[in-house]
Amino acid sequence: YRVHGVDINGPLVGLAKDRAVEAGFNINYCIGTATALPWPDKSMDVCLVPELLEHVASWRECLDEFARILAPGGILVLTTNNALCPVQYEFNLPLYSWYPAWLKRYCERLAVTTRPCLANYAKYPAVNWFTYYSLAREMDKRGFQTLDRFDVMDLEEMAASKKIAVGAIRKIPAVRFLANVVTPYTLILAVKES
Repeated sequence: YRVHGVDINGPLVGLAKDRAVEAGFNINYCIGTATALPWPDKSMDVCLVPELLEHVASWRECLDEFARILAPGGILVLTTNNALCPVQYEFNLPLYSWYPAWLKRYCERLAVTTRPCLANYAKYPAVNWFTYYSLAREMDKRGFQTLDRFDVMDLEEMAASKKIAVGAIRKIPAVRFLANVVTPYTLILAVKES
């Protein structure tokens, strides 16, 4: 496999390069942004995007870039926060994902000025909140078929009770919605159509 990585933070890219060499991995790391990825169109088979979209104001441009670099049949694996779930790890505030947008903007301003403890001292706190459903609609616009965490679970090794629960989640939309409400983060597996 040829593995590439990108980050906007130069010192972190340097650290990643050092750790890859120490581990014996051949990974091509570079400095760049998710809104202007440094690779040609249709050049990647898999794109992994963990915990990024919530921190980038121009998240739709990021999705456009992921779609641009993926080859037909390519897979995007994306994780981010979940606006449906009252439990989240971005801000140290109860039920934060359910706050109205104006109150979130106020908390974000506090987190980057006088109260960094609100956002766990993050330099770039979360500014976007997603659901699987909203991201699936966005990916559909870009020619992807999407699956959520319940679609990609391997039932082989599960206990019978868990198999029944996941089966119900997969078959009954209201149960799937409730299962998403109790899950603190969103996972999308999207396949680019040929």
